[in-house]
Amino acid sequence: IAFFKQIATKYGSYPHIIYETFNEPLQVDWAGVVKPYHTQVVAAIRAIDPDNVIVLGTPTWSQDVDVA
Repeated sequence: IAFFKQIATKYGSYPHIIYETFNEPLQVDWAGVVKPYHTQVVAAIRAIDPDNVIVLGTPTWSQDVDVA
């Protein structure tokens, strides 16, 4: 989370920044690990950068978007 705070602070004022919090999660518990992590990272980024895009990976190489 500290990494994303640092990046958002440095680059968040620029347009066209895309954050990706977890690239293609595989065999990681969605409800217990990935989703809570996403929630914390998004909150940290949004506190600094309310506008730029945040990509959130979903299970099975980001293919199972229905679980998000």
